[in-house]
Amino acid sequence: MNNASKIFLFFTLFIFGLSLFLPNEFTVEKSIIIKANKEQIYPYISDLKLWPKWVPWQSEGEDMKISYGQVSKGRGASQRWKGKDGAGRLIITEANPDKGITYALYFDNFPEKNLCYLTFEQQGDKLKVTWKMDGIMSYPILGKFMVVLFKPVIADMYEDGLKNLKKLLEQGGK
Repeated sequence: MNNASKIFLFFTLFIFGLSLFLPNEFTVEKSIIIKANKEQIYPYISDLKLWPKWVPWQSEGEDMKISYGQVSKGRGASQRWKGKDGAGRLIITEANPDKGITYALYFDNFPEKNLCYLTFEQQGDKLKVTWKMDGIMSYPILGKFMVVLFKPVIADMYEDGLKNLKKLLEQGGK
């Protein structure tokens, strides 16, 4: 066996061994305090046609095609998207004006369903708003590495989205 083959074999075994210790399930969660009430925030999170006002990946300038289902707000609302970085769909599975929404998120090329939550809790004259995703990558080796790479990207997007939502609501929805 030549040196190149030994290096390749070592690298392959190292990657495989490392993947045994990496999780394939993940949770990403970000929260923010917003000076608003439930009546002000609920339309922005339950109506998918209002998401481009605050969701970072749907902002102006993004080359993304979005289509909506027959219902675009509340339980049963859905959308599909396709952009340079991928495609997918989401469906709002629960919608409660007093608590927030739950939606199922699917990325094309991945069979898993990710459960996402946009919830809020009144705290005096402010709301604690939390955006959370619970997911799994079932591909045995590659999926575990994708979890490691995926989490910080989603966390940054959630943080940016919550900041945008805060700015939008605290400036009166403009």
